[in-house]
Order: sequence, then C-alpha cells, then structure tokens
Amino acid sequence: MKIGTSDHISIYAKFTAVDEVPTAPKRQPILRWDLAPWSHIKGEVKRETDQWDPREFSTVDAAVTSLDSILEKIIVKHVKKTMPRSNPSHPWWNAACDRSYEAKQKAHSQQNQKGLAAATKRCKITQRRAFAKYNNAIKVRLSKLKCTDRQFWQLTKEVGGIASARAAAAPSAEALVNHFADKMSNAKGEQEDEYIPVDPLRVPLGSWKIRYRKVLRTLQRLDTSKSANGTPPKFLRECAKELAPVLTKLFSFIVRQVTFPSTWKAGRVTALHKRDSVLLAENYRPVTVLKNLSLVFETVIDDQFDLWVTHFVPQSQFGFVKKCGTTDYGSAMSFKIHDELEQRNEILVVSLDVKGAFDRVWWARLKNRLAARGMSGKALRLIRSYLHERHIQVVAGGES
Repeated sequence: MKIGTSDHISIYAKFTAVDEVPTAPKRQPILRWDLAPWSHIKGEVKRETDQWDPREFSTVDAAVTSLDSILEKIIVKHVKKTMPRSNPSHPWWNAACDRSYEAKQKAHSQQNQKGLAAATKRCKITQRRAFAKYNNAIKVRLSKLKCTDRQFWQLTKEVGGIASARAAAAPSAEALVNHFADKMSNAKGEQEDEYIPVDPLRVPLGSWKIRYRKVLRTLQRLDTSKSANGTPPKFLRECAKELAPVLTKLFSFIVRQVTFPSTWKAGRVTALHKRDSVLLAENYRPVTVLKNLSLVFETVIDDQFDLWVTHFVPQSQFGFVKKCGTTDYGSAMSFKIHDELEQRNEILVVSLDVKGAFDRVWWARLKNRLAARGMSGKALRLIRSYLHERHIQVVAGGES
C-alpha cells in the first residue's frame, strides 16, 4: 500500500492487522484519606465492633473474614476514591493543575470569553505554584541527603525519569515467579528427626499473651507510608482506640484456637532490582508485603519471642540482635586485631556469605529446634500453623 512519497523516492509500508490490541494494566483507585470524615468513621467503627465477638464463629478464618468485611464496608461508605491520572509530561504537574486545566477547557467549550480569560489566568498561576512546589521539594530532599553517592544518583534518576524507564523494562511476572520459586526452595522435606541440642539449656514458653496496651501502641505506631495490603495502615492508625479492643479479642481468639488465619499467609511480592541488566529475573530480589492485620499481630507477640530467643543467642552474634549492628561488630573486630598486633601475631580474616540463607531456611528443622529449646503447647502449635502452607503472589508490570 502506498502511504507517502518524498521528493524522489516512493515510500511503501506493510503492516499486519491483529484481532486483539494489548491493553494497559488496570489502574487501582486511590483512597482520598485527606477528605475522610474521621469523626463519623470512628463513631461507626465503635458502633459496629462493640458487639462483635470472634467466639461466635466456628473458625478463625470465618472471624477474620467477618471483621474484614465490616471494616471494608465502613471504608467504602466514608472514603472517596479517585482513579490515578496517567503519567504527566511534566513531573511537577499535580491534581490542582488538572482541575484548573479542566476549568479552562470547560470555559472554552462554552465560548465564554470573560470566563475563559479568568480560567486561563488561574491555570497559569496554579502551574507556576506547582512548579515552585516541586522545586522546593527537590531542594528539601537534597538538603536531607547524606554524603553517599547512591542516594544522590537515585534522586537524579527519579528527576530525570530514568527510574520509571527502568521499571517499564522489568521481566515478566512469569519469569520472576519461576526465579523466586527456585530461589526459595531448598529441596528439603516437611519432616526431620528429633533435634538434640549440644547443650541442655531449655527455657519454657507455652503460650502467647495478648495485651490491650500493646495492641493499641502497635496500631498508633503504624507507618502509613508503607505499602497497603488488606486494611489500609492509615485507617488502622487513625482508628487505633476504636479498633484496639476488637483486635485484642481477635488476637486472643487466634491464640486460643492455635490456628493462624489462612488469608494472612498470602504475601504480595514485588521485585526489586539489585544490579546489572534489568531484563534478567536473576538480578531481582523479592520484597514481600503481608496483610497489615497480620503484621500487627506479629508485632504484638514479637517482644515475647525476642525475650525468649535472647537466652540462646551467643555473645559473638551481632546480626538480628536489638541495639547491635555493624558498628558494634567493627569495633569488636578492630579491638581484636589491635590486641593480636600488639602481641606480634599473624592475622588471617576469612569472610563468608551464605547465599540465600534466609530464603532457604529448612522450616521443619527450625520447628524441631524450637521444641528442643523449650517452646511447647499453644506457642509451638501456633508457630507451626504460621509456617504451614504459606504462599506468595508476584506482582510485576500490572500482572500477577
């Protein structure tokens, strides 16, 4: 088919028609928490949950589903949703610019010359303010940056649009699923012979205690900037005083039934690029986002578990120990080296890194070690339920 000519040479093109046109990924609506009537929401949460009792349900899953539906109805009723706008050509363009531009277009369609002039003026003022706000935000971020090249170049990529281009070139969700499945598999079975510790130290731990004050503090300290999975963290923190009593009942019911909710065992995994080519799945590491209520429950019992585990942590361990870090390890190492040098001894330092150590934990052996160290009863049974039949959902490029 002839579609055009230049001065001397004819230009021809061939194309193949297809039945299906690929569609863009479905966008999720955004909850407008800034417009939420919190006094009405808190009042309804209190009314709806005052008489709610998890003991009325036969299973933990039924109780969790019931509470989730109550909270979801309240959010849908009171919190407005807006669809996210497509990526603008200018990074400083915001919702206020959209509204002023729509007002200008409306005045133009109505052929209102006076209204169009006023709308055009407001549109220019709004855009100037948005541009100035964007520049000020960049200045604030630069002033808060530490003296590390990584943080500076990350901001440079965001401003230049390189970060978004890299995200668009990520591998498919299927390739990431296969990579993460292989990465997290250790080819070990579900059973193992009884573990016998090398020393007789045992500390009894038979159950978990759920306290109202701990639940309330956990809700009040939730980070609303974190990714939301399930009930939004903004809702949980703002309604902490109203939700703390009902969540205390639910968590106590879970401990009594020694059954971890199956809906809380699903993790939403996002691939985070590490290094080298963005097209290879091997260059990504998984970041799992769990249900927010599940994270609250884990935080409530975390202090009790940490207190029990500290009895078995050797003095030479610095990782995964509260109030300890690489600085402490570096200080201890430097003192050790100094002492050896003072005695005119030779020093040999060997640094080892176990690849995928946490991803390939053998859960059967871990549970046996917990039992051998003194964990028993409801505490051990709940941990076994927590680790049983967990699964992940990989999200990449709008696919899952």
